[in-house]
Amino acid sequence: MPQLDWLQSLPEAVRERALAWERHVREVETGQPGEPGAAGPRRAEYDPLTRTLAQCEEAKAAELSAAGMPTPAR
Repeated sequence: MPQLDWLQSLPEAVRERALAWERHVREVETGQPGEPGAAGPRRAEYDPLTRTLAQCEEAKAAELSAAGMPTPAR
């Protein structure tokens, strides 16, 4: 997702939260953790070669909820 100019106009805390969500969504969709363009091993629970998108979404929801951020898979 390209960085939009309007994103820079948001308060820093809001911007950081949006970027954190972007990283989570990217990991669910591609299996790649970290920043866009980053390479590295895929975590098994998000590997699109062995998991369905629904399984990846469920895994992310469970991970975030366990970390104290209650999140549904939807």
